[in-house]
Amino acid sequence: LWSVKRLDTFRQHQRRHHWEWIELESLSDKTILIVGLGAIGSKIASMAHGFQMQVLGIRQSPVPVASVDRQGTLADFPSFLAEADFIVLAVPYVPSTQGLISRCELSRMKSGTTLFNVALGSVVDTQSLKEALRTGQIRQACLDVVETEPLRTEDDLWDVPKLFITPHNAWSSPLYLPRVAEYWLQNL
Repeated sequence: LWSVKRLDTFRQHQRRHHWEWIELESLSDKTILIVGLGAIGSKIASMAHGFQMQVLGIRQSPVPVASVDRQGTLADFPSFLAEADFIVLAVPYVPSTQGLISRCELSRMKSGTTLFNVALGSVVDTQSLKEALRTGQIRQACLDVVETEPLRTEDDLWDVPKLFITPHNAWSSPLYLPRVAEYWLQNL
């Protein structure tokens, strides 16, 4: 929603006291690719489906996931990249996901693609992402994770255009600890 409703632009206009009508996009005609259809990825698929998005998914298991229109494995990943307007990385760290997004994968994406990483920083090659954002190869990126955390104050990643960074707290919620306690008690 932040991306298609251009909330960053409206926030800048507000700070400048500038009133301007801007044509916005809709999610209902967009395609989202979710890489990793575990608990987080499946929930994202359900929400995207609620916005009537075309939902593509990548997972190791061939077992279908509800709300996913088309599903494949990492072998299908390259062909799915070119279709996606939004790509969400929610994969676990395993050797096959290290550097999953590098220069090659970024070059296969549409110029209007937004990339989200809520997995691990090592899943995305940071230098290639910086270059893709600086040249406009992709539209924007939102990172909740980076390769080295915490991100140093002098790191140039902070200043890359069209990049939104949060400090690895996308999971944060007042409901988190009660839910963890509930799961822990069930497991006990």
